[in-house]
Amino acid sequence: MNFMDEKDLKPEKKTEENEDGYSFMNETVKPPPPDVGKLRKTILKLIAAGAIFGLTAGLIFRLTSGIGEQSPVKIPEDTVSEASLESAESQTESGESSSESSPENDSDENESVPPVDPAEEAMDQYKLVHETMRKTAEAVQSSLVTVSGITSSEDWFHITDTDSRSASGLIIAENGQSLLILTDHKVVDGAERIAVTLPGGTIAEASYLKHDPPTGLTIVSVPLSGIPAKERSKITAATLGNSYSVSYGSPVIAVGAPIGVPDSFAYGTILSSSGIKTVTDGEYSLFTTDINGSSNGSGVLVNLDGQVVGFIMQDFAQNDSGSITAVPISPLKSLIELLSNNKPLPYIGVEGQDVSQAVSKETDMPEGIYVTSVAADSPALSSGLMPGDFIVSVDESKTITLRLLHDRLMNKAPGDTMKVGVKRLGADGYVDFTFTMTVGEALKPHENTEQPAAESAPADKPTES
Repeated sequence: MNFMDEKDLKPEKKTEENEDGYSFMNETVKPPPPDVGKLRKTILKLIAAGAIFGLTAGLIFRLTSGIGEQSPVKIPEDTVSEASLESAESQTESGESSSESSPENDSDENESVPPVDPAEEAMDQYKLVHETMRKTAEAVQSSLVTVSGITSSEDWFHITDTDSRSASGLIIAENGQSLLILTDHKVVDGAERIAVTLPGGTIAEASYLKHDPPTGLTIVSVPLSGIPAKERSKITAATLGNSYSVSYGSPVIAVGAPIGVPDSFAYGTILSSSGIKTVTDGEYSLFTTDINGSSNGSGVLVNLDGQVVGFIMQDFAQNDSGSITAVPISPLKSLIELLSNNKPLPYIGVEGQDVSQAVSKETDMPEGIYVTSVAADSPALSSGLMPGDFIVSVDESKTITLRLLHDRLMNKAPGDTMKVGVKRLGADGYVDFTFTMTVGEALKPHENTEQPAAESAPADKPTES
C-alpha cells in the first residue's frame, strides 16, 4: 500500500546550510498565537478593580470631609524694636508706607486695640518688682564689706599654709579716724591678720576693736588713712531702721553673702518673729524668713527702703531648714553703740527663762525669770544668786523679763550696783530675798576663768525681805 504521497517523499529544498551541513540548527521557532479570550478577561478584571477603588475613595471622602476643617497658619509677629519704629517712621515720611495714604486704615488700627494679656501684665509686674529689689540691694552694697580673718601656720617642712575665713561686714559709722565695721567674731577669732574688702574692691588692713561674747557681734576698724580717696567716695554708713515695725509677712531683702557668696542678694518675707535666742543676761527675738541661704551665710536684712532691720546670724537658727535667720536690729542698737565706742560691756552672768503670768497661774511658780544657770566668777554668783531662783524685780521694777533685764543692764556701767529681787523655794514655800550686785564687765569666756581671785568682786550679803 502506498501510504505516502509523492509530495511527502520529495526531499525539501535546502535554503541554507551551516558549515557542518546541519540545517535543522537554523530553523525558526514561531510563538503560539495569542489567547484573545484570556486577555479580554484580564482587561475586564482591571477595569472592575479600578471602578471599585474609585467608588470606595469617593465614599470615604464624603464621610470624612466634615471632621476637621483646615485652619489658617498664623505666625506671631516679632516685637517691634525702637530701630524698627524709626525705620517705619522714615518710610512713612518718604511715602513708602501705604497706611498714610489710607485714612480708613488708620482709623481701623486705632479702633482695633489688642486686649491686654493678663499673663503678660503679671510678668511685667514681676519684672518691675525684681528690678526694684535689685536696685535696693545694690544701694545697700555700698555699706557692706567682706571681712577676712587670715591665719598662717608652718609644718615640719617649713611650708607655710594660710587659712582664711570670711563673712560680710556692715559699715556702722566713721568716727573721723577709722571706719567701724560690724561683723561676726568667729571670722576674726584667733586671726593673725584681718583684711577688709571695701565696696570698690580695695583691700585694707583692719584691727580688732571689741566684741560681745554672748552674741559674737564684733567691731573691727579700718584706718581712714589707708583708704584711697576714690574708694571713700563709694562708702556710706548703713541706715539702721526700726525692726519693731517688721512683722509676719513683711517683705525683706537679704544682702551681703546670704548664700555664702559675697555680693549676693535674695528677697522674700518674714515667716516668724517669735523665735527666741537666750543668751547671758538677756534674750533676743529672731526673724525667720522664707529665703533659702547657706549655714555659713552672713549679711543683713533690709526693708524696701534700704534700711537695715536685721543682722543675719545663722548660728542662732532654731532648725536645719536652711532659711535665713537674723536678729532684729533695734534691740542691738545700744550694744552696737557700746562696741563702736570701745566701752566696757555691763555683765552679771545670768541665764534663765521667762515665766509669764499665764504660766505662773498654771504652775504656781513666781512670775519673772527662772534662773537656769549662773556663770562662774560672775557678779551674780558673788552676790549669792543660785540656779533655781526666780528674779522677780530689778531696781524695784516689779515686772521683769529677760529683755527688760538686758535693757536695764545696758544702761549700767561696770561698777554700778543693781538691786535684784529674788524668790527662793524653801521648806515652807518661797522666801523673798534682795541681792545687791556690782555690775561687772563682759570679757571673753577664757578670760573670765583667768581672772585672779583677788580681782573678783566681793560677795554682797543677801538681804532677806
